[in-house]
Amino acid sequence: MVQVITYDVEQRRRHKWRNLLHSTALLVMIFGILTLCAWLFAGWTGVFMSAALSISLLFFAGRFSPRLVFAIYSAREIPLETFPEGYAILRTLTQRAKLSELPRLHYIPSLLPTAFTVGRLSNAHIAVSEGLLRLLGTQEFTAILAHEVSHIRNRDLTVMALADLAARTTHFFGRAGLLLLAFSVPAWFATYGYIPWAQGLVLFVAPLLSNLLQLGLSRSREFDADLDAASLTQDPAALASALDKMEQQEQGLLQRLVLGNRKNAIPSILRTHPPTRERIDRLLSLYKIESFKPTELEQLILPESFVRSRNAPRRHRSGLRW
Repeated sequence: MVQVITYDVEQRRRHKWRNLLHSTALLVMIFGILTLCAWLFAGWTGVFMSAALSISLLFFAGRFSPRLVFAIYSAREIPLETFPEGYAILRTLTQRAKLSELPRLHYIPSLLPTAFTVGRLSNAHIAVSEGLLRLLGTQEFTAILAHEVSHIRNRDLTVMALADLAARTTHFFGRAGLLLLAFSVPAWFATYGYIPWAQGLVLFVAPLLSNLLQLGLSRSREFDADLDAASLTQDPAALASALDKMEQQEQGLLQRLVLGNRKNAIPSILRTHPPTRERIDRLLSLYKIESFKPTELEQLILPESFVRSRNAPRRHRSGLRW
């Protein structure tokens, strides 16, 4: 249980500034790598081409319906009259976050405890799984919703879409540049007397580095959403408790269904989310005195229409498990 409930506002402000600077630096580096690749590919013409391509892709990406994502997970929208308690919590958080539109809730029939957000600021959708609803208490579920609402308020969906488009465009110019360079090596050697190894190395490494920076940006935005969620609920321990329970549940399911008896050895640098222990430590640092133990909170009351999943998550043609 939380021993001291003194909320350290100054500590949260320091975390907020650090996350903002980190995210800005990563985004600048991602677009810097894209600009360098485009310039190596076709000079300033390539730079203008990359800008035009990124803007076009971002425009069309914003037109894709979130229903396409939810169809993959067999998700369905939760009517207001079916889950009034959940919508009451979401409405309160939306008002505190000063959002103009209430996000719509969707239900995923999966035992994996997960939640995610898709859409745009004016048309946001939050999906929660059956495993999440049955695992968490009311305060913990509120904290998870606050985390997703924070993603919406911070425009993380747009930020990550920009980073993803920049990474994809970098990949295009990098691979196309390598191909063009390979065909022009004889002419280059005959004209200048050497082979441009440095340019080739940059074009080869740039897409990989851009992907790593994109993952780092994702982790940074997760930290920021955690802090904003704690600000919305004024209860960092509830989010820490939810993350702790989700981590334990996910490890048990994933090790049985995906990894077997092997442990998850994916390095932190290759993950979209920060290590759960680090997220919990940052949340608990918002208290004057760090003293936390996951608490048993009142179970969230679920609607009768939410049918328990009878089958364990299984692999589908897309390669995903749910």
